[in-house]
Amino acid sequence: MRKNWKKRALCAVLFILCTGLLGCGGSYQELSKGVDAPDFTAELNSHESFILSEQQGRVVLLNFWATWCSPCVEEMPALQQIYDEYGKQVEVIAVNCAEDKKVVDRFIEEKGYTFPVAYDETNEIAEKYPSAGIPYTLVIGKDGRVTEVFTGAQSSDVQYKAFRRAIKEAVENS
Repeated sequence: MRKNWKKRALCAVLFILCTGLLGCGGSYQELSKGVDAPDFTAELNSHESFILSEQQGRVVLLNFWATWCSPCVEEMPALQQIYDEYGKQVEVIAVNCAEDKKVVDRFIEEKGYTFPVAYDETNEIAEKYPSAGIPYTLVIGKDGRVTEVFTGAQSSDVQYKAFRRAIKEAVENS
């Protein structure tokens, strides 16, 4: 149990360093509305590959999270709700930050989530999407541009409503 705590604490520190503090010299800046979402390729928990640039013409809900992050875990039912509601109309992708695949797979299986989860064991994807912390969620329009950014989380119900509003706007405006 104590080893697990140390590992989670180390992951948290590494994530903060990779996504936040390394940018203190002026190069750190979260993505904002209207910018092109950086392309990436990721292995999914389904063993398929996800390539963001191949999603042109579809709205994408891109979420960065970790199993040790309680706000991340709290908002995950909202991701599942969006996935269930929109099906193939909106691509929901949850990028796990810096955790071992086995930890991620066990968590997803225990919780019964069915939306796609991407592995980012080395934070390579997270580095393209700098943030003050997680959960960090972006809505990407059909044109590949960021239409909404959410940092942090509220209750699952509140997040669901906010995600749904942002997706509706992205579907109508991009």
